[in-house]
Amino acid sequence: MMHCGIEPSKESVESSSFWFYFHTILRHTRMPLYFLLSGLFFKTYGGFADFSLRKVNKLLVPLIFFNAIYIAIRLVLLTITGFGDKSWFEYMSPTWFLIALFSLNVIFYLLFIISNSLFQSSKSKMVGLFFLSLITGLSGLAIGETDKPLSYFCCSLTVTPFFFLGYFLKNATDYFYQKSVSAKDIGYLLLLVLLSLTVLFFRSSDGITKLGFATNNVLMPSVVYYFGSVGVLTILVLSKILYHYFQFSKSFVVSYVGRYSVVVLCTHYIILFAFHSIMKSMNIDVMLRRGIIFTSIIVLEYFVVIPLCVKYLPKFCAQEDLIPLSILKKSVEKDGE
Repeated sequence: MMHCGIEPSKESVESSSFWFYFHTILRHTRMPLYFLLSGLFFKTYGGFADFSLRKVNKLLVPLIFFNAIYIAIRLVLLTITGFGDKSWFEYMSPTWFLIALFSLNVIFYLLFIISNSLFQSSKSKMVGLFFLSLITGLSGLAIGETDKPLSYFCCSLTVTPFFFLGYFLKNATDYFYQKSVSAKDIGYLLLLVLLSLTVLFFRSSDGITKLGFATNNVLMPSVVYYFGSVGVLTILVLSKILYHYFQFSKSFVVSYVGRYSVVVLCTHYIILFAFHSIMKSMNIDVMLRRGIIFTSIIVLEYFVVIPLCVKYLPKFCAQEDLIPLSILKKSVEKDGE
């Protein structure tokens, strides 16, 4: 919705406490949630080389492939509708996340190795990894806002604590593996919501609304870490409760889109750009145009794009390996001869 321009106006955010709360919490939670979820699935696999090659297949291959398609479509549409002051060569802005996530995985793997080499017990290793992640995050904040694409790497440093939080929740707790829900869970949710409401105390602070992870623009670091953590934990606890009472997470739509999230990330902007270019040339009303684009993205992704990509392009959409992992074994065998 935010990519399509469907979000509270600047005037609404400035004049309404509700929209300020909704907009600010959403902005502080959205990207940290993605990085935390990635941390939940962190594995070391068979060593650094094996780990890196897997991440190349899952993140960099889709990044390159779908951006090549986007650039080709962009050239065709701009030729038809007129370039104006636009360049034909431009990558999809949402795919910055894949670059940052690849860097973050490599960074966290190295921190994991350092922690394991310095400490003996599993508890001390986790504590050591926490402090290493925190120091890495603070170093990213110290660098501050930078130009793209260097900012993507700097962002990887900044969000390392969120990635660690995901890893910690999976490996050091069993809370989210418990199927039962008690009054304690409801209490956790209410407490987290109350903590999130403290964002209203920052309405007069300009820096809280000026947040851009893609450029590593974090003017209020403590607020970002605080509300980011509160926001993602609220979503996780709420998801657990919804799963228990309504089987919400078993919804086919939710699990289907979640499973193929890389496809959605790499293709939704192509749909957005194509529809926007065509409808803008037809002078269609802005709000109507945004509504049509938003609906079209959902329908096309669900019924057309995901099924076609999974069936015909599995090696380019993180479903299968384009670069076979077996080449590492062949390389090791060759070196051993």
